[in-house]
Amino acid sequence: MTNHEIALIFFEIGEMLEAQGVPFKPQTYQQAAIALDNLEADIRQVYDQGGVKALMILPAIGDSMAAKIEEYIMT
Repeated sequence: MTNHEIALIFFEIGEMLEAQGVPFKPQTYQQAAIALDNLEADIRQVYDQGGVKALMILPAIGDSMAAKIEEYIMT
């Protein structure tokens, strides 16, 4: 698993939400995707070191995005 894989998923979700006309959320997913793509540390290591709280410290990652990242890591 890589940061890029999760970023691609977030980009796709953002595109789907944008196509559905959902306000604000597409940009939120796109910002999170960009932050993950630019993150030098491996997202799994960040999670292993501090769990969801460590993820939420990252730029553009709030509690909802952190929960989605955790779900991806755990499955």
